[in-house]
Amino acid sequence: MKTTLKLIVFVSLFVLASCNKGSQVNLDYIYSDKPDLLSCDLPNKNLLKEAVYSFEADITAQYSPDKPDLRRAYASFMATARNKRIPYLEMISPQTIKIFEAMKKDGTLYNGNALNINNPVLDCISQNIKDKGFQTTFNALLSTNSLREDIIIPPLTAISRNMLVDKYLSTYAALEFYYKGMHAIDLTKVKGKPEAKVDFNKTPKTAPSSGTNRVTPASNEKAPHAGHNH
Repeated sequence: MKTTLKLIVFVSLFVLASCNKGSQVNLDYIYSDKPDLLSCDLPNKNLLKEAVYSFEADITAQYSPDKPDLRRAYASFMATARNKRIPYLEMISPQTIKIFEAMKKDGTLYNGNALNINNPVLDCISQNIKDKGFQTTFNALLSTNSLREDIIIPPLTAISRNMLVDKYLSTYAALEFYYKGMHAIDLTKVKGKPEAKVDFNKTPKTAPSSGTNRVTPASNEKAPHAGHNH
């Protein structure tokens, strides 16, 4: 009798483990060779890194396709986010869809359709934002449970170009204004497009001798955020 019971328990556990394994998202980390973005010790750090790089590739392809300019892409994306006109179905890539599915499997980043402010990544972001003025605003809203999209987007849009070098800002923007919005999107309607990552080594850099936002092609230089391996 005991032997039979043990056998039943063993088979049940095996079937359960097999089912769980089958439900896992098979995510190919195509940006694993890129520099890390966050200094904090987070359980889903690799997923977050993949999410931000894929987000950057998507917005660059959408807003600056002919001459990749990530700074311009961030400014354009945040402007459309503020106006609630993000063209999700046009810009979401196959890799981003896989990442979003992995996020849902992770189950800690969102509470339903809302960003989980109790997730450690929010604390990580709040402690490392470079713009001190925005950091003060962000922390005040976070501490009073008032970190809402409609409140934070005006000051964030004003410093959107900082996302080129402040990957804590870009991580927040990706989670709050890109991936969160996918909960309300029928991803089966996403327009087909080739699955390819943007080569950020070919992204133009801001000309150091000019006070404008004009760009010049980079030659044999690292990506704009490659030197910010937090």
